[in-house]
Amino acid sequence: MVKLRIQLQLILATLFFLASTVSAGQANEDSLIATAICDEAKSRATAIKLFDYSNKLFAKYKKVKPRNEQISVGKMYEEDAEFHDATFDTFQATFILEPNGDKNLLTLSSKSAKFKLPWGLRFAQSMEQVRKILGPPSAINSNTLLYQITGEAISEVFFNFERNKLIEVNWSYGWAD
Repeated sequence: MVKLRIQLQLILATLFFLASTVSAGQANEDSLIATAICDEAKSRATAIKLFDYSNKLFAKYKKVKPRNEQISVGKMYEEDAEFHDATFDTFQATFILEPNGDKNLLTLSSKSAKFKLPWGLRFAQSMEQVRKILGPPSAINSNTLLYQITGEAISEVFFNFERNKLIEVNWSYGWAD
């Protein structure tokens, strides 16, 4: 009986330990938290301007040959599509090459200090400096500001920070079915 009680206590202690480890792991997660609903329209307007900026910037590179490029073929809207993962001097981009030669941007990402960010933004700025320039984000955590356009397709711009310094910006274009 004593042996059974000790085994039961060991099992309970193990379960308690495992549960506390899982809780500690969950506490360490830094998930994005949506900002105030009253700021949603401002955040959306900022996201729209950020996507306009990236489209204009990428348009300048539509005739430029990337330094490195990988091509794959897949389906997009039931049609064959040619997907390109390309590296340019200051950014990486994923785009679809249309039969007519147009390049439709899917993602654009940069960690380069030489990459020209809009409106006085610069790499190595603090999160607070970026927020002052861009206004309220759609969501935030200790390392990321997110500006998004929601609807049928979700398009997002992530500003990623390390030690409170901007290190990367990622545009991700949503596609509706």
